[in-house]
Amino acid sequence: MSVKNLKSLYEMATDEQIQQGLNWYPAAHATVEYIADSNKFPKETVCQVLSALSPRNRWHQNIKDTDTVLKAVTKGMTPEDVSVNTFGHNKRKAFKIAKGTLDILRSSRKTYSFVQNILHHSDKVVTIDVWHLRAYYLKDVEFRLTDSRYNKIESDTLKLAKKLGYKGYELQAILWVVVKDNWKVLKAQELVPGMRKS
Repeated sequence: MSVKNLKSLYEMATDEQIQQGLNWYPAAHATVEYIADSNKFPKETVCQVLSALSPRNRWHQNIKDTDTVLKAVTKGMTPEDVSVNTFGHNKRKAFKIAKGTLDILRSSRKTYSFVQNILHHSDKVVTIDVWHLRAYYLKDVEFRLTDSRYNKIESDTLKLAKKLGYKGYELQAILWVVVKDNWKVLKAQELVPGMRKS
């Protein structure tokens, strides 16, 4: 079971990495509040825009892009008037969200979970991004993440988090830090003692 990979990666975590993970979502929540106040938008809207712009986007750039989109919408600009660091359809989606004509639905599993974890500290869902997939499978994953796969990884993560005394999003953030910090080494070794590929 690939959940063993998650447990082994958690056991690799330093105290500093654990703390970084525990701090991540509260800090993201505070960032959303700041952007919302600065741009006079509801926090829910800001968080959804942030989430829509998040695929394959570095966090600091994600924040800048969110601010860019909100300011553009306020000025009556269109998606074609600005550049962001993610896919074009995500940019158009972010504009619709900012204008109040679209919401991120539960069917958009990753971005929906990202909003729930950041804004509401929900322990019922897990944000499964490319880094969590790498943690779970201990390899780069090319296949499409179906609902059944998402459900399995989410369930395994929530169960392990509870066993370790964390919320699901807290464990996910800790593993995110550990995998990002060690991915080059993990790839070079291909398999770390105690872990196995599925």
